[in-house]
Amino acid sequence: EFWQELVDAGDNIAFALAFNSLRETYDKLREALAMALARELRAFDEYRAVIDAIEARDTDAAAQAARRITARGSRGIEMALALAEAGQ
Repeated sequence: EFWQELVDAGDNIAFALAFNSLRETYDKLREALAMALARELRAFDEYRAVIDAIEARDTDAAAQAARRITARGSRGIEMALALAEAGQ
């Protein structure tokens, strides 16, 4: 919901279409990705940092905080894929 709110507030149709495509894929894999994305989904301080930066109109700080959030998820997915590959 957090990212959806940001996309909606951005009022950018191209970004909204890209996000909707990503979300559709994520929704199909939600259960499988839940463990891999756990650290990202619990990054409450980072989400607050994004909100605070947006409110302060500090785009650089917002982007940095958002990158920190998504980096957690990326690492989780990479670890899950490595474990799956090792198990084959």
